[in-house]
Amino acid sequence: MGTLLGAGALRSAFATQGFVFPVRVISVHEAATAERRYREYRQLLEEHQLQWSEFRFKSHLLLPWVWELVQHPSIVQSVQDVLGTERVSVWSTDWVCKPAKSSSRFSWHQDSTYAGMQPAERVVTVWLALCSVTARAGCVQFMPGSHKSGQLQHKEIPDADNMLAFGQTCPAAGDPVSAVLQAGEASIHSFFTVHGSGGNEEDWDRLGLAIRYFCSDEVQKSGAVEREMVTCVSGEPSPYFDVEQAPSVVLGESEQALWKEAMRRENANYFQSSQQKAHKL
Repeated sequence: MGTLLGAGALRSAFATQGFVFPVRVISVHEAATAERRYREYRQLLEEHQLQWSEFRFKSHLLLPWVWELVQHPSIVQSVQDVLGTERVSVWSTDWVCKPAKSSSRFSWHQDSTYAGMQPAERVVTVWLALCSVTARAGCVQFMPGSHKSGQLQHKEIPDADNMLAFGQTCPAAGDPVSAVLQAGEASIHSFFTVHGSGGNEEDWDRLGLAIRYFCSDEVQKSGAVEREMVTCVSGEPSPYFDVEQAPSVVLGESEQALWKEAMRRENANYFQSSQQKAHKL
């Protein structure tokens, strides 16, 4: 399973465009199973009156099946091919769901802006589709070659429909490429790649899992006030972060304790320069 491109061709395409897609990383059956489990997770959070705006992040520390997903051999191999390294870790994960017939959107932005992960060109986002993600569903759009411009200045613009924490927006020049994906396919993009997406006009929820991978022996946090926690998926662990442990049960007591500490550290760094201290609902 995986992309039909060889490692060299995959990395070359990524270096030129700043993204690659579609990459077949899991089967349609695996994607359907993951979607069902995702909906069970949402129901469980609702029953326990737990905030989705918090629990959509780093759920691989709470759900054994998501932990297995971020370690999936096809996904990890594709990331290794793009980054050209065997040493790979996961910085964070977040569910990106747009309800059917919703105006929720993501403005043009770079993932690098508030992350503090340096060098940012050694960090990528894998956007894994768990359903059919069409242009009408508000698939991710990429600006080809935009990663070559490095870090761009962003403006924070309040907008209820913008799903980004700060409403951050950057300039986007050129013709965007729409990453239409089938269930079980993924796109991989650089932390510097300018991307965004519009509302969901389809009759089904647009559902994806964003997984942030990085080169374990190169990437460090810049300006951090807390030493963060990461998940090692291949090779030696990073010397610059504490290592997270696999969950054994869904939303277990020890799992939630680890998740809360990992999120506390991540949010302390992410929101340190803002009066806002949490992500949007």
